[in-house]
Amino acid sequence: MASRAETQRRKRELAEELRRMCEGAAVSSGTLLPPVRELASRFEMSRTTAMQVVEELEAEGLLHTVRGQGTFIGGREARNRPPFLVVRTNGDWDERDRATYSGFTEQMSRFGANTFSMSRQMVMELVESGRFPACSGIHSSTYTETGDPIVIAPGLPLVGFEGHADPRVSDVVGFDNHGGGQRACFYMHEQGHSRIGFVDCATGKLEDEWSSERARGWRDAMQALELPFEQYFIANPTGQADPTLVGPAAAETFLSMPSISAFVFANDSVAHSFFQRLGELGIPPAMWPACIGFDDLATPDGQVLCSMRLPWDELGRESARVLWSRVCGKLTGPKIHRNVPMQLISRLSCRPGWAHDFSFSVGSPNSSS
Repeated sequence: MASRAETQRRKRELAEELRRMCEGAAVSSGTLLPPVRELASRFEMSRTTAMQVVEELEAEGLLHTVRGQGTFIGGREARNRPPFLVVRTNGDWDERDRATYSGFTEQMSRFGANTFSMSRQMVMELVESGRFPACSGIHSSTYTETGDPIVIAPGLPLVGFEGHADPRVSDVVGFDNHGGGQRACFYMHEQGHSRIGFVDCATGKLEDEWSSERARGWRDAMQALELPFEQYFIANPTGQADPTLVGPAAAETFLSMPSISAFVFANDSVAHSFFQRLGELGIPPAMWPACIGFDDLATPDGQVLCSMRLPWDELGRESARVLWSRVCGKLTGPKIHRNVPMQLISRLSCRPGWAHDFSFSVGSPNSSS
């Protein structure tokens, strides 16, 4: 007979396998699961134990059972629920908006739910005319372009992106900026750097908090490594969030600082404009610091720096999970803030002397985080 610890381990493995089936791209909502006896045999547990795992995932809305037919991917309640609304802040979506929307709709489809999308302007016109359509929940910013809070349909579950959503009325999903800053710093140290700086892009406004969090993660990593850091920090020297201004100003500050072998940049656009300015000043590439940024943005000629990639599609999926949990009553109580981890993409620019004898064109693609 398996020990209690071994039984718990097998239950976790079964739960993880079923979650992968529910949330993976290869299985659609409504797919019939293998019989419980088959699951029990494969994971070497009793049918009762296997059924406990299935029931737990049913409680989360990932599965539903039809008597006499079996257990299916997706929640039973999704079939009769109104669709979920995604509100477009403006008419034009960029690549990140499309990735977020794709992840959101994909995950909602796994739950067996339908989605639709409208612009904020159209939504407000429908609200004012009393023709706002029925929906189960909303994925939207809760701040207008002027910074004023707005709630489209009071009482409906609401989730929004960090910096653009009021946490008093909306669940918030964002990126683990603190963890990203930490991981970036630790990784540069693994590459042999000990004098690691940070170029900040924060202005003190709520929408720029992502930069402050990345800086805090870098600082915590430097402290954990017992490395000096105060003299290696470049606060935003412009007071503006424009990376085409921050990067050049930081480059000029860098030239008067103690020797720094590597930088963690608030984002890739700041890094691109930083190196562009060094080139304009005639600083030879052999003297450029190694670097890691965020966003995974390419320069005009297709070069990409070592970067912490922001998985916008996973942000959309996590938004769907939070909203679905609210609607199904699995998530109750105060509004929550859920963070999505970043993915480190290692490239040549993390290595000492990376730019020496290397053809590299720099630019400053637009980015806000």
